[in-house]
Amino acid sequence: KASALEKELDDILWKFDGQQPKASQEENWPAPPSINEYLGVAAYGTFRSTAGPTKTMKEQMQLAKEALKPVYDRIKVIMEVEIVKLETELDKYGVPFTPGRLPAWVK
Repeated sequence: KASALEKELDDILWKFDGQQPKASQEENWPAPPSINEYLGVAAYGTFRSTAGPTKTMKEQMQLAKEALKPVYDRIKVIMEVEIVKLETELDKYGVPFTPGRLPAWVK
């Protein structure tokens, strides 16, 4: 269960950051732009500029919002439901403390 969640979180990270090559960008195969790439295009042109956003910047921002919505919804379910289930199961089997998880208080 934890491994499946870890893989899904890796997939979500991919959607945010795109493919991360081991050595250089030349190792990347063609892939759709990541959320950060959309945001980068939207933000880059505003640096040191007092002009408003261009049509391209607005389009990139819209694409980022559209890409982010399902990812956000999935992260919310993972945090509020699946992690809670996993922690309950860990407690049930007496798994030792793990980072981010409070141990049950026993008097």
